Amino acid sequence: MRDIKKRRQSSYHDIYEDLDYRIKVIESDIQAISKAEITTYQTAGSTVYSKNIARRRSSSFSDFSFREFSGAVPQEETAQPAPPMSSIQKRLKGKRPVPLNTHMEVTIQKDRIYLNHVANIPDKWELKGVKKILEVLQAESCKVHICNLSSAAAVNKIRQNKSTNDSTVTCDTCPHYMSFSDKDIQDGDTRFKDYPPIRNQANCNLLWELLKLKGIDIISSHHASIPSEYKNLDNGSFRKAVSGINGLGFSMQIV
Repeated sequence: MRDIKKRRQSSYHDIYEDLDYRIKVIESDIQAISKAEITTYQTAGSTVYSKNIARRRSSSFSDFSFREFSGAVPQEETAQPAPPMSSIQKRLKGKRPVPLNTHMEVTIQKDRIYLNHVANIPDKWELKGVKKILEVLQAESCKVHICNLSSAAAVNKIRQNKSTNDSTVTCDTCPHYMSFSDKDIQDGDTRFKDYPPIRNQANCNLLWELLKLKGIDIISSHHASIPSEYKNLDNGSFRKAVSGINGLGFSMQIV
């Protein structure tokens, strides 16, 4: 963010260049986090579990000589008689206490976590698909419209292609991509499950700027009449819930 502010204060620049620069900064941050996670897993090594592990005693003092250390001769300890047991001790003798369960399995319902749903559908997939379409259209002359884009980077790629070529490629996004972010969605709230997913707040802000710069041609409702039983609201599993948002009557009010 500091680099962006310094760049704005340093010299005059075009608003389109500023938008491209901010998208690259977000992409580089995501790539740095991914590389750090990959490096961590590679250096962690493999974990091997064994049920029957014999407990070993330390052998560091096996050659230790008490006589060499102090010059004294150790005396053999005589066993002292145990004190008499009380009536309570006699009553409890032979009864073992209930063992504590120290290996409690904590089940984390990963399917309920919305960020896991977003991570399974990264925005680079949308960007890669848009690049593939633009490459194919270099040898073809036809009109193509790409629907329901949620990635600001993918929309910006189409905008760049429009400015450099006489492109016939258009695109649209949806109201929920521009009005909600991952912070607005609670874990298990599968009403907001969609494909592609609703992304972070930075992506949402960039979509609004792309709309002002005429990078987005249409805002479509992307309405899907999904019954509540198919949304898996009781379980809250994003993996099992059907994609789609019921919002035909509220799309215009949101935008």
